[in-house]
Parts: sequence; structure tokens; C-alpha cells
Amino acid sequence: MKVRTGRRLLARTALAATLLLAACGGSDSNSSTSTPGSVGDSSSTGPASTAVPVAGGTLITAEAQDTAEMDPAISTFDMSWRLQAFVYETLVTTNAQSELLPGIAESWEQPSDTSFVFTLRPGVTFSNGRALTADDVVGSLQRIIDPNTGSYWAPQMGPIDKITAVDATTVQVDLTAPYAPFLASLANISAAILPMTELTDGSFDPTTQMLGSGPFMLKEHLADQQWTFERNPNYWREGFPLLDGVEVRVVPDDATRVAALRDGSIDIGYFGSPDAPALLDGVADVDVTVQRSSDMYWLQLNSVGPDSPFADVRVRQAVAYALDRDAIITNALAGNGEATGVASAGLPGACAADGLPTYTRDVEKAKALLAEAGVTDLKFEIIVPPYLSTFSPIAQVIQQNLGDAGIEVTISSPEFGTYLQSVYIDQPATFEGVVDYFAGYLDPAMVMQFLAPARNPVTAGFLTESPELTAAIDAAAVPGSADERAAAVAAACVAAADFANVIPIATKNSTVAVRTDRVNGTVADFDAYDIYLRGIETFSIVKD
Repeated sequence: MKVRTGRRLLARTALAATLLLAACGGSDSNSSTSTPGSVGDSSSTGPASTAVPVAGGTLITAEAQDTAEMDPAISTFDMSWRLQAFVYETLVTTNAQSELLPGIAESWEQPSDTSFVFTLRPGVTFSNGRALTADDVVGSLQRIIDPNTGSYWAPQMGPIDKITAVDATTVQVDLTAPYAPFLASLANISAAILPMTELTDGSFDPTTQMLGSGPFMLKEHLADQQWTFERNPNYWREGFPLLDGVEVRVVPDDATRVAALRDGSIDIGYFGSPDAPALLDGVADVDVTVQRSSDMYWLQLNSVGPDSPFADVRVRQAVAYALDRDAIITNALAGNGEATGVASAGLPGACAADGLPTYTRDVEKAKALLAEAGVTDLKFEIIVPPYLSTFSPIAQVIQQNLGDAGIEVTISSPEFGTYLQSVYIDQPATFEGVVDYFAGYLDPAMVMQFLAPARNPVTAGFLTESPELTAAIDAAAVPGSADERAAAVAAACVAAADFANVIPIATKNSTVAVRTDRVNGTVADFDAYDIYLRGIETFSIVKD
């Protein structure tokens, strides 16, 4: 077994400048730009077989959980994104260096700081053979921002004013104000382009079917068993995909997935557990990539519930000061992660966790803040969601940490539906604390949008509105030079750390194991949107 551990991005400043120039159209708002690069270029150091690629065959992968989500606009789980990425495409895409690359749009320009013009790639069709047009792009993006759709992605796309089909191959998007993450928001599968003619006439239901322009088509879904995809014969990229199909099996147990890799019944295994590299030790012909992402573990405190002690910022700060992130990373995550502010440490231009208020453990300060707030016997419950094995050990270390400050924590693990109801559906939320994780996305200002509850229903049930924090979040999303953006992002990180309603803990990594004697393909060492098989159209079965 060979293990490749994701490295920190090199030349952080240069990469940040590249990202910001792409997102902002350069420092001159009147300049016109198009982003270079080739679709499917992952620029990765992950595992790749040197065998000769051949066409045909079915790639078999295994994941720990299933999903029922099919509609990209309203899907919230990374498992859903990974499956949808086999079928759907976006206007722009990204790679391991967080660069923005052409997708369905072969180029774009920015005639002003609030206007983007996209030229669509010729020859792109949906899998039913119909040509993808500007009307599909306009309708798909308008559907996301339509409040009736209920898309959580709408706030991430920024202040869109209007979306216009200039002609059959050109789309213009106008914003009401400059917004640096706009292009980055289009790179997530949540902004996929759907066939709007079929959706409008009722022949296609995105909540129960998949119909896209990507390399594969959905053939079958057997709940809690597997997803089967077959080659899209109308895929626009000539000669691709190389595979006839992809089968994604649902195998909840880590050890069973390891055994399947060992006996060759699967080709690729995906693992969320930080212990996975140790479990895979000694498995022949397997390359292991510890893939970094912008995902982050958070401790979320409910500050708006009736009689919540966390309505007092001093109590929230006391909890934050009592945390020992090093102990959490070492003991709960097997050293697999790094401390992070609300702008994920995995992204170019993100803030450094070192020096953020409430981040250096200070048990005595935590006790003093509780005393100042008049709280002498703080007790609360932390929910551990039932879908990631890492949540429980993180909560246990937090329980020990807070105990040192005289805070008594109990831990519960409700059923999945109960967890969703109490944290994200009830208004106000009915939990006290929860260990969860959020994706950090592609731009360091994006995930911050969730900390402005007035504009985001995902967190409105448990976060207190802070005009100062919201202003800092908005400032972090204003286009500017790399230095200007970094300073604004850092200021927002400070404001979020000081407010301590959501307390970022550490980045979340994943492990991807590939049988290199069976698969020819590259797994990137970083992906901002959790698409670990990005570029799947270039994967192939190894020739004997």
C-alpha cells in the first residue's frame, strides 16, 4: 500500500491571486477575461496507474451511506453531489489548486464589476440528444434563486439582479453589487445546468430522475444498496467517457469496504474515518490518498432557543476558550486535520487560525467569563449526528475539555430525522449544542454566508443575528486584490471567532483507496466540493 497525504497548497499567495483575478475579472473592473485551462485537468499528485487506458468496462466504487437526493438545486449532502457529478455539469469547474476552469461555458468575460458574460461550449447536448442552449442555463440559474425552489445555494450565488440569454450560445448575469465568490459558486454541482424544456413540460422530474449533459446517465438506484450509471452516448467530449459505466455500492462498514478492496470486488473505496489509512495498511495493489477538502467540523451553539444560556456571548466565548483543538485533532481525528477559522484553512486566501480570539485554550479565562455572566452551573447536551463516525469522538474530547472549566456536557445521538428536525427544521431550533460539519466551498467568503441567519434559513433557527458580523461577512465578499481580500477575510474570521455562535474546530479530510492494478485514473489531493472522482470521464479499467 502506498499512502499519499494531501499537502497544504503551495504558493498560497500566488494561488489566491489567480483565484481572485478569475473571480473578479482582474483588478480593472472594465477588463475582459476568459479563464484558461482544460476540462478534467485535476493537476493532482494522487494515485494513478501507469497501465495502458482502454475503453469499456464498469468501475465499481463503495461508499458508507446512501442518499435520496437527486435535484442538485436542493441537495445538501456531499454524497449527493458526488453522484450528481456523474450526470450533471456546471458552467465552470475547478481543480486541486482551486483554480476556475471552463465547463459548459468555454469562456467568459466581465465587462464590468457587476456583469458576467458566458459563451457556451458548442456541441453540448443532454443525454437525450437535445442541444443545451442558453435558455437551459438561464432557467437553471433562475430556478436556484427562486424562493419557491427553496435552494440553500441561492445565498451563495450573491446579489443576482437578472439573468439573460443574449443569444442561443451566450448568457449574461448582472449583479446588483460586486460579489467576489460569484464564479466560484457556479463551480459547485448545486449550480448544475438542467434541461429546462423537459422540466417545464413535465417529462422530467429532477427530484426523482437525473438528466444532464455529463459523462454518465443514471440507470438504476436501489435504496441502501447501489447506484448504477451507464455511459452517455451523447457526451460532448469526443472519445469520453472511457468507461461503459460506474457502479456505486453502499457498504456502511469500513472493514467490509477494506475487505472488498482486498478481494477485488470493488475498485475504489471511499472512507470518512481518519483511521482508514491504518485499516488499509498492508492491502496489496492499493494506493491511498488522504484527500483534503474545505470541509470543517463545527461546534454549533443554539443561542436563540427559549432560555438558552448561549444568548449571552460571554457564555459562548467561555465554551470556545475551553476547547483544546490540538487534543481534538490528535485524539479524535488521528492527527488528520488542521485547526481552522470560519474561512477553511484548506483554501487560498483563508485566514490563519493562530491568533484568532477564543482559539488559544484558556480554561481560567473560560471560568472568568462564566462568572462574569453569572453562570455557575452550565450544563448542556451536545447532539452527535448519526452519519459520521468522527462526530462521537470529537464530542467526547469536547466533553472532557469543557469539564475542565466546570461545564457539564452530556452527549446524545438521535435518529437522523430527529437530528435534522431539532437542528435545521424547528424554528427556533430545539437543540442546545451539536457537532456537525459544513463544506467550506471554493471561495473563503462563501461558507460565512451561513453566519448571516436573516438571509439563510439553514442556520436561522439557532444563530443570533449580528449586524457587525454580517457587515464583516459582506466585506469579505467584496472583490479586490489578493491582499485586500485576505485582510477582509481575516477580519471576518476574527468577528466570527469573537461572536462564537458557530465554533469552527478543524478541517475534515477523506480517504480514497484505489486498486491501481485495476484502475487507471487520478485522485486529486484536494477538492473544494467533495468530488473525489472529479474527471471520472478520463478513468479507465486497466488492460490485462
